[in-house]
Amino acid sequence: MLEQSYGNCWLNYDKSESGEKISAFEMEAFILDHHDVVAFSSHQVVPPLPSSRFLKVFPIIVLRHPIDRAYSAYLFEWKKQQGNGIPIGTFADYIAEKFQFFRKNAIEDFQTFHLANQDYHSTSTFLSEGLTKDEEALKSARQFLAQVGYFGIVDCYTESLRLFKKMLSTEFPDLVFDEYHENMLQDKGLSICDKVAYIKGILDEVSYTSLVMRNQLDLRLYEYSLGLFYKIYSTKIKGK
Repeated sequence: MLEQSYGNCWLNYDKSESGEKISAFEMEAFILDHHDVVAFSSHQVVPPLPSSRFLKVFPIIVLRHPIDRAYSAYLFEWKKQQGNGIPIGTFADYIAEKFQFFRKNAIEDFQTFHLANQDYHSTSTFLSEGLTKDEEALKSARQFLAQVGYFGIVDCYTESLRLFKKMLSTEFPDLVFDEYHENMLQDKGLSICDKVAYIKGILDEVSYTSLVMRNQLDLRLYEYSLGLFYKIYSTKIKGK
């Protein structure tokens, strides 16, 4: 959406395919080094928002159900990126490979630990193991979303675009809020309940339980975010 709206005034910033995160300090420096660019995209940048007397930043954040997100990552990495008609292994194989690396993989409480970061120069504020740290991370991620005041949900894509338009169109009149479905490897007609049921059905009990247990923070963040999203949407769009 940003690329189609701004063309050469849009830029993607990701360090590498390794998934190394980008701090707010690094993002600020990157933005200031590209002063002609209006919009940036990144899979790897983490909070807090870049801040400078030269910058006014408007984040576009979109969350996804973690179980559905994990399956989507599997199809993208092990099917599309490999250029195959079928994945190079089963979803259970993919989970087992990723979970060899505790909390340093793309499908384990990924969104919580991304959004929880608070250090302007660091990217791993809450990666330490422990119940207290986990609860602090979840609280921090929730607070960040609440402070931003708007965000999107993949399963509410149309509504999310309406909310983004309401919040951003005045500052960015050239931003076109059309629906784009890139890397859409699953049936978009299915509800999230149907998707999760399908995923559970193709996994053995151990793999599915492992996936759920190692995404407890993301599942709780998703439930919180869904409620907050509809509250914001009702206020900003419906005027309730």
